[in-house]
Amino acid sequence: AAQKIMKANDPLKALQDISQNFITYVASLTKLKVNPSVKSHLQDNKRKLGEGMENIVMINGRTIDPIKINAFELVDILHSELSKVEELKSIGLSNKIAVDYLSTPLPEKTNIRFNIHSNDNHVIMFLNDLENDNMYSRWPKSCSD
Repeated sequence: AAQKIMKANDPLKALQDISQNFITYVASLTKLKVNPSVKSHLQDNKRKLGEGMENIVMINGRTIDPIKINAFELVDILHSELSKVEELKSIGLSNKIAVDYLSTPLPEKTNIRFNIHSNDNHVIMFLNDLENDNMYSRWPKSCSD
């Protein structure tokens, strides 16, 4: 189901459709050959989360407890995440790069040092060597990438 949703033109619509009509998709989903990269990604997520954590909600890498969350808190979280994306877009980052930045998980043991100020200048101050540290090697080389 995850692979079918990820490959859809409109993943959110596909998620809704499969969730609401799962019984009609069961036969076709069981015949789907799972892409090895999707399988690896899902297994990696399961390993990171541990046993008993299959039912989770994540927004930009932020884990939300689906049992404790209510609709009002969810709306507040979505507004907060959207406002962070908008702040990053206001300094010239594309929507995709802003979301990728906010979704990037921090390593377990980290010496990352940065500070995001919520002032009028929307300043992000990095105290690490972003150009040479290996942990940043997958980041784009410029803001326009």
